[in-house]
Amino acid sequence: LSAFEDIKMKEERCTAGNLTTTVGDWTYYGTAVVVDSVDENFNALNSGDDVQLTGWLNATDVANGRFWQANEYQSDKYIQATAYNDNAPNTHNWVITPGVTNFSEKILSFRSAWGFGQLVHELKVYVSTDFDGIDIGAATWTEINPNVAVVGTGQHQWLSSGDYPLTAFSGVGYVAFEYTGSANNNPPALRLDDVKINTTGSGGGTTGGDEILKEEFEGLVQYDVLDLPGWTNIAEVGADEDRWFSSNYSGNGFAEAQGYNTSGPETVWLITPSFDATTAIKMNFETAFHHWKHSGLSVWISNDFNGTDLGAANWQEVSCTLAEDGTHGQYDWVPSGDIHFQDYFSTDNVRVAFKFSGNNTTETTGFRLDNVIVVEE
Repeated sequence: LSAFEDIKMKEERCTAGNLTTTVGDWTYYGTAVVVDSVDENFNALNSGDDVQLTGWLNATDVANGRFWQANEYQSDKYIQATAYNDNAPNTHNWVITPGVTNFSEKILSFRSAWGFGQLVHELKVYVSTDFDGIDIGAATWTEINPNVAVVGTGQHQWLSSGDYPLTAFSGVGYVAFEYTGSANNNPPALRLDDVKINTTGSGGGTTGGDEILKEEFEGLVQYDVLDLPGWTNIAEVGADEDRWFSSNYSGNGFAEAQGYNTSGPETVWLITPSFDATTAIKMNFETAFHHWKHSGLSVWISNDFNGTDLGAANWQEVSCTLAEDGTHGQYDWVPSGDIHFQDYFSTDNVRVAFKFSGNNTTETTGFRLDNVIVVEE
């Protein structure tokens, strides 16, 4: 160079915020860090941007491949990966959490969903405790099996992973979420939200000792009034035909109660079988709503319901998370959080009731219930 004018900058400009790193076969955004816990809802991201978060890696091992991106629906932000309209013949990318200390003491939880296309490759989840934060390909990655959205979950339906203990691993651990797809095979989008790694879990699901009850409402006749072994389905107010009924969407069964198209005002109770809470047990479930008009769902617990007389029993309202307009999206499945029975009763004959109140004019919201699980603590 003999003069400043000899410098020719004709190629596309790079910016500091969009630099990637390539190590071996992998190209990624981000710089790994080590933290004590992770709590990420992705709300700080802009829809359509490649995921770039402090401490997270967003990686692909496909030349000129796609990365995980932020997306938003009904004010709910999440991240997703898809092969739709990808120029590469195959799409393969990972998003990796920061490293987390004292990994064996931690619990992983998240929500996942899928939409569009044909779900051939479900979301996969891996853990590494020898990843150096730089060379993804050189690390040992062990697949784990928390709950993830599957075909039977239905499109656009969020599924909780459950609280997945990481006791099998030690030291500093990283969690990777994998997408695999091809633009040639009607690929879906895989979605991820509310990733937590901590010592307390998220209430995203129930993990504990032996399973006592698991009711997924599968294999039932659409719109039939529910009549499940051990359960009680009572119309306190209204007609028997307006009680809780079975429904399904995209192959996923659930229970539902609503005011729309009913005979008039109604209060209907769906009550679980009885449980022995003299030893510690806990419950978790998921709810969703559609066509919001009112807050008509509540949850109650009793230790002296005789199976028929609601008014004679001592009912206490349960504190838990329920699907709610303004907080959650229509049709989104919302985890309740863990309900510890001994916070209310430490006796036998304990039952939990899902109570819906509404009418066919102004209180017509539909509420859905699924994945009712009770386990030993």
